[in-house]
Amino acid sequence: ALARVRYLAGQFAEAIEPAGRAAAEATRLGLDAVALTARATALLAQRELRGEPADGEGEAELIEQARACRDIDTALWVLTRLAEWSFRRDLAEGARLAGDAYEYASRNGARSSVHGVWARETLTLCRLLGGDWDAVESLARTDPLPVNDLTAGAVSLEAQVLIHRGALAPARHLLRLAEQVAPDALSRAFVGIAWVGLLAADDDPAGAVRIGIERLAQLPRTPAHEPIEASLVARTLGALADAHEVGVPVADADRVLADADRLVADAGRAASSWRTSSPLSLLAAHRSRLTRSDPDLWRLAVSQRAERPFDQAVCRLFLAQALLEGGDLAAATPELHEAHATLRRLGATVMLERVERIAGRARIRLASSASTPADTRAAAERWALTERESQVLELMAAGCTNRQIGDALFISARTAGVHVSNILAKLAAGTRGEAVAIARRAGLLA
Repeated sequence: ALARVRYLAGQFAEAIEPAGRAAAEATRLGLDAVALTARATALLAQRELRGEPADGEGEAELIEQARACRDIDTALWVLTRLAEWSFRRDLAEGARLAGDAYEYASRNGARSSVHGVWARETLTLCRLLGGDWDAVESLARTDPLPVNDLTAGAVSLEAQVLIHRGALAPARHLLRLAEQVAPDALSRAFVGIAWVGLLAADDDPAGAVRIGIERLAQLPRTPAHEPIEASLVARTLGALADAHEVGVPVADADRVLADADRLVADAGRAASSWRTSSPLSLLAAHRSRLTRSDPDLWRLAVSQRAERPFDQAVCRLFLAQALLEGGDLAAATPELHEAHATLRRLGATVMLERVERIAGRARIRLASSASTPADTRAAAERWALTERESQVLELMAAGCTNRQIGDALFISARTAGVHVSNILAKLAAGTRGEAVAIARRAGLLA
């Protein structure tokens, strides 16, 4: 227990020796679950100190022992800890381990337990960052989570995929539910990151900054909270820069800038790996947009996101914008093309439109964004639209009434109305016009 407490407190060097002693003693006494926890604690503490695992370090053996362990809670603690450690270094490996942990939890009736939800959250985060958004949406659809104090973080991650793909109404609904049950300031900060993204996507950068400031004020300043604080500050700074570019005044902007300056000033005081990674690079790059966007800072941000296709594409967009501001059309053009191709592949309609606006102003010709039949079929599958509903949606977009839809498809006007109602429900739209607008942004229309 002492070793685990020290590990969770970040005292990695102090955790290794007692963990080793505990593992040996528990093994001698036949306490398999205690021995497993101790061995995992020692391994993870050693990894935290070294930064990278050594070859043949015993992870496979630990995983095998966890799967065979009769104490499901202990097994899940080990499996999810290994996944959490791995995803910070290798997203694909983290997703694999988190997927294994969640499958174990589901198989053993523990998917709604603390560690089962933790495995699901880690899996969703890996897939969100790694660009496997179809898998996030598929799991949310086939294995929906109840929204409660345990699942608020995972639900807010699922909402971020909807936001990126332009489905703002259903994302807003999810975030409102998560908001009501978020149990503490850390959870509210996690949900707040998604809110900042949603409001920015909905052309309300001032609102995005307000909610960022609110969540930052609630978040205690502790070393354990620094990574999420830096992420929230970076995204809030991005919204502040958006507001600055369109001339929208933002109250209390100095508070965000003060938080940013404090995080940057503190960055050299500890050896934590996050301090040299993506949150701070994004923070610094967005900060530069308030004066003159710095291409070098955006190049650094791009280079640190090789495993994160969406984040890297967005940084390429801002790199291209910075280069265009400096008059370097030749250097900006390939960055915009690369960003455009990635965002189109992901179905990231909100940022795709932004790339196209920048390219249009600079008279840079991009590949056509018109949806192909394959694109619209894939989008329809994501939104669970039937083939008939897709046909009705095309006619809705053409302005047809229910009677005209019925005549075109050889069905009654009443049946056409049922299809229209189903489409509105699936797209979380209040009106036909809103449904068509969501469909266009989501690539559901050819």
